[in-house]
Amino acid sequence: MKMENGYVVTEEERPYAEIINSGAMLQAVKEYREATGVGLKEAKDYIDGLAERMGKKPESKGGCLSTMLLLIAGITALIMSL
Repeated sequence: MKMENGYVVTEEERPYAEIINSGAMLQAVKEYREATGVGLKEAKDYIDGLAERMGKKPESKGGCLSTMLLLIAGITALIMSL
């Protein structure tokens, strides 16, 4: 499989590349872990690296912060309405 950026996905990478293309990075990490028996960090590093080579941007690291800010805003709105 050849990517738009010219990177050629190997046969070993193909199943994970297809999952990455569907936008399911966490699923790709899970399946890589199950297939190889590596730990979470190693699997995430591998999938993030593959995504970068494919020209896909790995998941944002700000997800938790965004969730926390929304939660604080919701709680503040609830308190203000009392």
